[in-house]
Formats: sequence, structure tokens, C-alpha cells
Amino acid sequence: MCSHRLDKSIAEHLDSPCYGSLSTGTFVRHFKFEDGLDAVAEYLGLPIPLPQIDATDEADKPTLSAEQEARVRQIYAADIALWESLS
Repeated sequence: MCSHRLDKSIAEHLDSPCYGSLSTGTFVRHFKFEDGLDAVAEYLGLPIPLPQIDATDEADKPTLSAEQEARVRQIYAADIALWESLS
């Protein structure tokens, strides 16, 4: 959430998050990231197993203060609860 838009500061992301919690509904299907990537590929008819490439540059990851991390956890509380229920 905080590293997707590099044109915004972390504070701007947290003041006005552009991503909300996962939606739910009749036609919604959730997959657990990252353990469920092959399941996603299979669901979409893609060849599996998917290739795995770690393209994350550590320098691109933001460092959050304790208050900022608490705000992210508040914004995504429903998603965190869902993740923990699947673990």
C-alpha cells in the first residue's frame, strides 16, 4: 500500500489510502498470497507451477514508524483477521 505510489509520501498514503479491505460477495474468490499463487494460476487456466522471481529491491520498501504501522493495521484489520484465520 505505501510503496505502490512513489509520488506520495507514507503520510499521504496513510491519510488517504487508495486500497481498502478485500471485498466480499457471491462472485468473489480469495486466494492466500503467496501460498496460493499456483491455485490462482490453475483457477485462471495458466500453466503451473508459476516461476518465482524475487524482484523486490529492499531500497524500495518504506520504513514505517510504530504509529504508521498501527494505522496500516487499522486500515486492513478485516484483511489481517482473514489472513490469520487461514494460517
